[in-house]
Amino acid sequence: MIVFFILLQLLPAKEFIVYETNDKGKMGKMDITSEKDSIGYHVIYRWERILCLRRAGHK
Repeated sequence: MIVFFILLQLLPAKEFIVYETNDKGKMGKMDITSEKDSIGYHVIYRWERILCLRRAGHK
């Protein structure tokens, strides 16, 4: 149990990570934000995808 509390003290108070995604040819990005407060950690995932639309008759 003591090791767990020591590990919590070593983790950062706030962290922000950005990933680029490619899901079946659709580009996008995922933002992950983690914040530490008195209750614990809160993790927020935000994901957006860019859709490439083509007009009829174009390849």
